[in-house]
Amino acid sequence: MRRHMLDILTVLPHDQIDPQGIEHVVALIKEALAEKESTYSEAKWTQFWAYFRRTWIVQIPPHLWNVRGIDKRIVNRTNNPLERYNRELNGSFSSPRPNLANFVGVIEKHSHYYVTLLEDIARGRARAPVHGDYFVPPEITL
Repeated sequence: MRRHMLDILTVLPHDQIDPQGIEHVVALIKEALAEKESTYSEAKWTQFWAYFRRTWIVQIPPHLWNVRGIDKRIVNRTNNPLERYNRELNGSFSSPRPNLANFVGVIEKHSHYYVTLLEDIARGRARAPVHGDYFVPPEITL
């Protein structure tokens, strides 16, 4: 499968994600699999798209994750600042299930860092962090 196939859904107009966008991505996936002489597993992909619709259309609506029309300079590499912070926070713990004292200490350290950073940015003593390179597919309309 080619990279960034599912990313197309992040730049479609919200009303075109389901079903047109999903149908377009399915066609791309089938085409890529055919090029590799591989088969499209209808059962597995049906399960995946049911999960996708349930999670990324119903529970977390597209306006929360779709970046269409958003200025590229403010889009994070993951398209979701919480994903980046989650990785950063998880990396701060020494074990997957820290004890309460360790957990509170890490949260306190992070909150102190970010409060200080926000105050410094507001007072001109620091600059907001620069985002790294990111991939945002060109906006399309189906």
